[in-house]
Amino acid sequence: MFRYILFDSCQHPRFHQKLQQRNILYGSLFEGHAEESLPEIAPLLIDVTVESEATQKVIDETTRIGQLKPCVSVLESTLPLFLLTDHFAQFHLIERPDGQSMLMRWYDTRILPVWLDALTAEQRMFFTRGIAQWTSIDRFGDEQRHPIAESDIETAKRASLPLQLDASQAERLQTASEPDALIYELRKTIAKQIDSIPHRVLYPFIHTHWQMARQHGLCDRHAQTLWLTLALRTSGKFVEHPTVAERFASPSSQPEQPFADWFNTLPDDLWELGKPLWEQ
Repeated sequence: MFRYILFDSCQHPRFHQKLQQRNILYGSLFEGHAEESLPEIAPLLIDVTVESEATQKVIDETTRIGQLKPCVSVLESTLPLFLLTDHFAQFHLIERPDGQSMLMRWYDTRILPVWLDALTAEQRMFFTRGIAQWTSIDRFGDEQRHPIAESDIETAKRASLPLQLDASQAERLQTASEPDALIYELRKTIAKQIDSIPHRVLYPFIHTHWQMARQHGLCDRHAQTLWLTLALRTSGKFVEHPTVAERFASPSSQPEQPFADWFNTLPDDLWELGKPLWEQ
């Protein structure tokens, strides 16, 4: 059995240079693709099967990084390094329902659980071929064990490459990182306040109110950011104000006034309905 660390260098660039200096074997999942010339940000499959001082340093360092950034998985596999590297590289691009190709960053541990859950049984068996155990470090720095279905060669053979997603799968994966992108947008204006909220509190709050915004027909990122600003500054109490209730009385309604214009005319008493989340 081989043991690997799957490391997303996009979250910690040029990690491959440290591996080279320590003579650690690794493979890049960008090999064979247009991004092959970008090893500094490539997802790396690092062989830590053989116990040594060098591999232990890599394990310790990647664990520390993974507790801060969503970029580390630990795998046990029956496949040797370059066979598993080649296998995973096949999922660099996936095909959307419209026939267009999409780069799939499934090794980002914020996306990984959604990816695994969205795949069909055939696709998942094919993707996890040769994997005996998969543990990732999630967005909160906690270890998350991912169930691996018992391999069924005939079932896995029914999956084809490039992996083709249906509309539901594509939607789930395309929106998997949207709350994180919105947090990034919010930091542009209220970074100090955002950073003072524990991530275990912030992310679920943003995810819940982002879903609420979508339910009310707010699909534009700018409108969603304004909605989340309302939510954050009132700890979600803004929905109790009559002005909000009137505009969103019917989820399917399409108010004539653009949301941004409506946002700029909100009454002062709305902002006083609740304390900002960062003051809770």
